[in-house]
Amino acid sequence: MSAKQDAKFLSALALILVIALAPVSTAVFAQEDTAPSDVPEISSVDESTTGIDVDENTRRDEIKEKMDELREQRADKIQEFKDKVREEYKDRLRTDVSPDVRPYDMPPDRQADLEFSGDAAGWTVIGGHAWKSTTTLNGEAWHIRGDVWKIHSKGTLTIADRTVEVEFKGFANGHRLTLYGTGYIGEDPIRVFIRGHYAPTVDYGVFAIAFNQMGVQNQNTGAKFTMAQVGAVTVTPLTDVKIPEPLPYDTPVELFQ
Repeated sequence: MSAKQDAKFLSALALILVIALAPVSTAVFAQEDTAPSDVPEISSVDESTTGIDVDENTRRDEIKEKMDELREQRADKIQEFKDKVREEYKDRLRTDVSPDVRPYDMPPDRQADLEFSGDAAGWTVIGGHAWKSTTTLNGEAWHIRGDVWKIHSKGTLTIADRTVEVEFKGFANGHRLTLYGTGYIGEDPIRVFIRGHYAPTVDYGVFAIAFNQMGVQNQNTGAKFTMAQVGAVTVTPLTDVKIPEPLPYDTPVELFQ
Protein backbone atom coordinates (compact mmCIF):
# COMPACT_ATOMS: atom_id res chain seq x y z
CA MET A 1 0.00 0.00 0.00
CA SER A 2 1.36 3.42 -0.89
CA ALA A 3 1.91 6.20 1.57
CA LYS A 4 -0.88 8.24 0.02
CA GLN A 5 -3.42 5.43 0.55
CA ASP A 6 -2.23 4.86 4.09
CA ALA A 7 -2.90 8.46 4.92
CA LYS A 8 -6.49 8.29 3.60
CA PHE A 9 -7.12 5.12 5.53
CA LEU A 10 -5.91 6.62 8.78
CA SER A 11 -8.02 9.74 8.28
CA ALA A 12 -11.18 7.68 7.79
CA LEU A 13 -10.42 5.57 10.82
CA ALA A 14 -9.91 8.63 12.99
CA LEU A 15 -13.24 10.11 11.88
CA ILE A 16 -15.05 6.90 12.81
CA LEU A 17 -13.44 6.90 16.25
CA VAL A 18 -14.41 10.54 16.87
CA ILE A 19 -18.07 9.82 16.06
CA ALA A 20 -18.16 6.65 18.16
CA LEU A 21 -16.63 8.30 21.25
CA ALA A 22 -18.63 11.56 21.12
CA PRO A 23 -21.16 12.06 24.14
CA VAL A 24 -24.76 11.36 23.28
CA SER A 25 -26.99 14.45 23.49
CA THR A 26 -30.20 14.18 25.49
CA ALA A 27 -31.88 16.88 23.49
CA VAL A 28 -33.04 14.39 20.92
CA PHE A 29 -35.05 12.48 23.53
CA ALA A 30 -36.24 15.45 25.57
CA GLN A 31 -39.65 15.40 23.92
CA GLU A 32 -40.36 11.96 25.36
CA ASP A 33 -40.17 13.20 28.94
CA THR A 34 -42.09 16.45 28.58
CA ALA A 35 -45.52 17.41 27.36
CA PRO A 36 -47.30 20.71 26.74
CA SER A 37 -48.71 22.08 30.01
CA ASP A 38 -52.09 22.82 28.52
CA VAL A 39 -52.86 19.18 27.62
CA PRO A 40 -54.56 17.38 30.56
CA GLU A 41 -53.64 13.89 31.48
CA ILE A 42 -56.14 11.21 30.53
CA SER A 43 -56.63 10.14 34.13
CA SER A 44 -57.60 13.67 35.16
CA VAL A 45 -60.31 14.20 32.53
CA ASP A 46 -63.77 14.85 34.10
CA GLU A 47 -66.13 12.08 32.96
CA SER A 48 -69.05 14.45 33.13
CA THR A 49 -67.63 16.32 30.15
CA THR A 50 -68.30 13.27 27.98
CA GLY A 51 -72.08 13.52 28.53
CA ILE A 52 -72.47 9.78 29.25
CA ASP A 53 -73.32 10.05 32.98
CA VAL A 54 -75.60 13.02 32.41
CA ASP A 55 -77.66 11.13 29.85
CA GLU A 56 -77.87 8.06 32.08
CA ASN A 57 -79.07 10.09 35.09
CA THR A 58 -81.63 11.89 32.95
CA ARG A 59 -82.93 8.59 31.62
CA ARG A 60 -83.24 7.17 35.14
CA ASP A 61 -85.11 10.25 36.33
CA GLU A 62 -87.54 9.97 33.42
CA ILE A 63 -88.19 6.29 34.16
CA LYS A 64 -88.76 7.05 37.85
CA GLU A 65 -91.22 9.82 37.01
CA LYS A 66 -93.16 7.51 34.68
CA MET A 67 -93.28 4.76 37.32
CA ASP A 68 -94.53 7.22 39.96
CA GLU A 69 -97.18 8.45 37.54
CA LEU A 70 -98.34 4.89 36.85
CA ARG A 71 -98.53 4.15 40.58
CA GLU A 72 -100.65 7.23 41.16
CA GLN A 73 -102.97 6.30 38.29
CA ARG A 74 -103.33 2.77 39.66
CA ALA A 75 -104.09 4.08 43.16
CA ASP A 76 -106.70 6.45 41.73
CA LYS A 77 -108.37 3.62 39.79
CA ILE A 78 -108.49 1.41 42.90
CA GLN A 79 -109.97 4.20 45.01
CA GLU A 80 -112.51 4.98 42.30
CA PHE A 81 -113.57 1.32 42.21
CA LYS A 82 -113.88 1.20 46.02
CA ASP A 83 -116.02 4.34 46.04
CA LYS A 84 -118.27 2.91 43.35
CA VAL A 85 -118.75 -0.37 45.24
CA ARG A 86 -119.41 1.52 48.47
CA GLU A 87 -122.09 3.66 46.84
CA GLU A 88 -123.77 0.64 45.28
CA TYR A 89 -123.70 -1.15 48.63
CA LYS A 90 -125.27 1.83 50.34
CA ASP A 91 -128.07 1.78 47.76
CA ARG A 92 -128.77 -1.83 48.66
CA LEU A 93 -128.87 -0.96 52.36
CA ARG A 94 -131.61 1.60 51.93
CA THR A 95 -133.78 2.59 54.84
CA ASP A 96 -137.08 1.96 53.09
CA VAL A 97 -137.49 -1.80 52.75
CA SER A 98 -140.85 -1.75 50.98
CA PRO A 99 -139.30 -2.43 47.52
CA ASP A 100 -137.99 -5.74 48.86
CA VAL A 101 -141.53 -7.01 49.36
CA ARG A 102 -143.28 -5.28 46.48
CA PRO A 103 -144.12 -8.59 44.69
CA TYR A 104 -146.38 -9.29 47.67
CA ASP A 105 -148.32 -6.02 47.79
CA MET A 106 -151.89 -6.18 49.07
CA PRO A 107 -154.61 -3.83 50.27
CA PRO A 108 -153.42 -1.89 53.33
CA ASP A 109 -156.62 -2.59 55.25
CA ARG A 110 -156.51 -6.36 54.82
CA GLN A 111 -156.71 -8.32 58.04
CA ALA A 112 -153.69 -10.42 58.97
CA ASP A 113 -154.12 -14.18 58.68
CA LEU A 114 -152.06 -14.97 61.75
CA GLU A 115 -150.03 -13.39 64.50
CA PHE A 116 -146.85 -14.66 66.09
CA SER A 117 -144.52 -13.97 68.96
CA GLY A 118 -141.28 -15.45 70.14
CA ASP A 119 -137.57 -14.91 70.34
CA ALA A 120 -134.25 -16.19 69.15
CA ALA A 121 -130.91 -16.19 70.95
CA GLY A 122 -127.33 -16.66 69.92
CA TRP A 123 -124.13 -14.79 69.43
CA THR A 124 -122.95 -11.57 67.84
CA VAL A 125 -119.33 -11.13 66.77
CA ILE A 126 -117.93 -7.62 67.34
CA GLY A 127 -114.24 -6.83 67.18
CA GLY A 128 -113.30 -10.49 67.08
CA HIS A 129 -115.26 -11.30 70.27
CA ALA A 130 -118.63 -13.05 70.63
CA TRP A 131 -121.37 -11.44 72.69
CA LYS A 132 -124.69 -12.97 73.69
CA SER A 133 -127.59 -11.53 71.75
CA THR A 134 -131.34 -12.01 71.41
CA THR A 135 -134.08 -10.93 69.04
CA THR A 136 -137.68 -10.68 70.24
CA LEU A 137 -140.45 -10.70 67.62
CA ASN A 138 -144.12 -9.72 67.81
CA GLY A 139 -145.80 -9.52 64.45
CA GLU A 140 -148.37 -10.52 61.89
CA ALA A 141 -148.37 -12.40 58.60
CA TRP A 142 -150.56 -12.37 55.51
CA HIS A 143 -150.96 -15.36 53.23
CA ILE A 144 -150.21 -14.38 49.62
CA ARG A 145 -150.27 -17.66 47.74
CA GLY A 146 -149.00 -21.19 48.13
CA ASP A 147 -146.23 -21.14 50.73
CA VAL A 148 -145.60 -17.38 50.39
CA TRP A 149 -146.32 -15.12 53.37
CA LYS A 150 -145.83 -11.40 53.90
CA ILE A 151 -144.49 -10.50 57.35
CA HIS A 152 -144.52 -7.34 59.44
CA SER A 153 -143.11 -7.41 62.95
CA LYS A 154 -141.95 -5.25 65.79
CA GLY A 155 -138.72 -6.44 67.27
CA THR A 156 -136.23 -5.83 70.05
CA LEU A 157 -132.58 -6.55 69.35
CA THR A 158 -130.34 -6.97 72.40
CA ILE A 159 -126.56 -7.31 72.22
CA ALA A 160 -124.79 -7.63 75.57
CA ASP A 161 -126.35 -4.75 77.56
CA ARG A 162 -127.49 -2.69 74.55
CA THR A 163 -131.09 -2.80 73.34
CA VAL A 164 -132.46 -1.47 70.04
CA GLU A 165 -136.05 -1.33 68.83
CA VAL A 166 -136.38 -2.54 65.24
CA GLU A 167 -139.24 -2.69 62.75
CA PHE A 168 -139.05 -5.70 60.45
CA LYS A 169 -140.62 -6.32 57.07
CA GLY A 170 -140.13 -9.30 54.82
CA PHE A 171 -141.56 -12.56 53.62
CA ALA A 172 -141.50 -16.31 54.09
CA ASN A 173 -141.40 -18.70 51.19
CA GLY A 174 -141.50 -22.42 51.81
CA HIS A 175 -139.21 -22.86 54.78
CA ARG A 176 -137.06 -19.83 53.98
CA LEU A 177 -137.38 -16.57 55.86
CA THR A 178 -136.13 -13.11 54.84
CA LEU A 179 -136.51 -10.00 57.01
CA TYR A 180 -135.19 -6.45 56.73
CA GLY A 181 -135.25 -4.16 59.72
CA THR A 182 -134.53 -0.52 60.52
CA GLY A 183 -133.85 1.23 63.79
CA TYR A 184 -131.54 3.64 65.58
CA ILE A 185 -128.54 3.33 67.86
CA GLY A 186 -128.50 6.76 69.44
CA GLU A 187 -128.81 9.08 66.46
CA ASP A 188 -127.27 6.63 63.98
CA PRO A 189 -129.68 4.72 61.72
CA ILE A 190 -129.01 1.01 61.44
CA ARG A 191 -130.04 -1.65 59.00
CA VAL A 192 -130.73 -5.22 60.11
CA PHE A 193 -131.01 -8.12 57.71
CA ILE A 194 -132.05 -11.68 58.50
CA ARG A 195 -132.02 -14.73 56.29
CA GLY A 196 -132.90 -18.07 57.77
CA HIS A 197 -135.30 -20.96 57.98
CA TYR A 198 -138.37 -21.97 59.92
CA ALA A 199 -140.26 -25.22 60.39
CA PRO A 200 -143.12 -26.56 62.55
CA THR A 201 -142.21 -28.54 65.64
CA VAL A 202 -144.04 -31.38 67.35
CA ASP A 203 -146.02 -28.78 69.30
CA TYR A 204 -149.00 -27.31 67.49
CA GLY A 205 -148.50 -23.69 66.48
CA VAL A 206 -144.84 -23.64 67.54
CA PHE A 207 -142.29 -23.05 64.81
CA ALA A 208 -138.54 -23.33 65.17
CA ILE A 209 -136.56 -20.47 63.62
CA ALA A 210 -132.91 -20.30 62.70
CA PHE A 211 -131.32 -17.00 61.70
CA ASN A 212 -128.20 -18.44 60.12
CA GLN A 213 -127.40 -15.30 58.09
CA MET A 214 -127.91 -12.18 60.15
CA GLY A 215 -126.16 -8.85 60.50
CA VAL A 216 -126.38 -5.21 61.49
CA GLN A 217 -124.85 -2.20 59.75
CA ASN A 218 -124.52 1.41 60.83
CA GLN A 219 -125.63 3.41 57.80
CA ASN A 220 -123.62 6.49 58.75
CA THR A 221 -120.25 4.86 59.43
CA GLY A 222 -120.60 1.65 57.43
CA ALA A 223 -119.57 -0.42 60.47
CA LYS A 224 -121.16 -3.87 60.50
CA PHE A 225 -121.14 -7.08 62.49
CA THR A 226 -122.56 -10.56 62.04
CA MET A 227 -124.90 -12.64 64.15
CA ALA A 228 -126.35 -16.13 64.39
CA GLN A 229 -129.44 -17.03 66.43
CA VAL A 230 -131.94 -19.84 66.90
CA GLY A 231 -135.26 -19.90 68.71
CA ALA A 232 -138.99 -20.43 68.31
CA VAL A 233 -142.20 -18.48 67.72
CA THR A 234 -145.76 -19.34 68.60
CA VAL A 235 -148.28 -18.83 65.80
CA THR A 236 -151.97 -18.07 66.33
CA PRO A 237 -154.33 -18.11 63.32
CA LEU A 238 -156.66 -15.11 63.01
CA THR A 239 -158.64 -16.36 60.00
CA ASP A 240 -159.47 -19.76 58.60
CA VAL A 241 -155.91 -20.18 57.35
CA LYS A 242 -154.44 -23.55 58.17
CA ILE A 243 -151.11 -24.16 59.81
CA PRO A 244 -149.25 -27.50 59.75
CA GLU A 245 -150.31 -30.17 62.16
CA PRO A 246 -147.53 -31.44 64.43
CA LEU A 247 -145.76 -34.67 63.55
CA PRO A 248 -145.52 -37.43 66.17
CA TYR A 249 -142.11 -38.31 67.52
CA ASP A 250 -142.26 -41.75 65.92
CA THR A 251 -142.50 -40.31 62.39
CA PRO A 252 -140.71 -42.67 59.98
CA VAL A 253 -137.19 -41.59 59.11
CA GLU A 254 -138.10 -41.83 55.41
CA LEU A 255 -139.87 -38.48 55.67
CA PHE A 256 -136.53 -36.76 56.31
CA GLN A 257 -134.70 -38.32 53.38
